[in-house]
Amino acid sequence: DGGLMVQGVAPREPEEYFSLYANYAKTGNRFNFDRLEDSVSMIAVLPLLPGMAQYYYELMEEMATENPFMISTVILPFKDSGNREMNQYNLDVFNHGKSIVLETFESNSMGSHPIVGYVESARRNQKTRDPLYNDRAIIFVVSADGKYVERRVCPTKQKLKGVIRHYLEHQLTNEA
Repeated sequence: DGGLMVQGVAPREPEEYFSLYANYAKTGNRFNFDRLEDSVSMIAVLPLLPGMAQYYYELMEEMATENPFMISTVILPFKDSGNREMNQYNLDVFNHGKSIVLETFESNSMGSHPIVGYVESARRNQKTRDPLYNDRAIIFVVSADGKYVERRVCPTKQKLKGVIRHYLEHQLTNEA
């Protein structure tokens, strides 16, 4: 659909967002979300489907390269144990850039994943109740202060750049 948008104020305190953590895919070491404070965060919840996963990984890398001090990009890959294509996907293609790549999780636990749960909770008061899709990339954009979350489903590069531009302008205006 080119980028379904759902905006909302996070229903929890921003400190809760910055207290989240997960493990890096490559090392298994802990990544603390407090490292994302003061930068606009893009969290890509990506199905490990050939073509789609690579496209959105490259898009996230491009966004991080264009705005290295103002944007943090996080890749949260998932797979479906019943999907052979997803199970054969080589995650090594994700481990060479600026994006923070976290451990892969199973799609059947998506709703209970703490990071997905937090960013999804921003939609609590929204009329739109779209599901979490097993076959689509979902990009969450979180403001630098952790107060605002926006959700995009399979956004185009152009749409995503517009969203980021809006958040960066908002951040610069608030810092002035």
